[in-house]
Amino acid sequence: MVHEFTDWFEEEFGSLDFIDIIDVNKFDDGESKYMLKCGDIIIKSYEKVIE
Repeated sequence: MVHEFTDWFEEEFGSLDFIDIIDVNKFDDGESKYMLKCGDIIIKSYEKVIE
């Protein structure tokens, strides 16, 4: 199951690496776009797991 989820995640988001997915490497610049992206990723991931 973990392997299937990992495959899905990489296909869905294009990578397993945080920097590639979020496209942010500095978190203290006052931008919140990474928080929105993280929230969307968490929701999609949760929905996939309970599927």
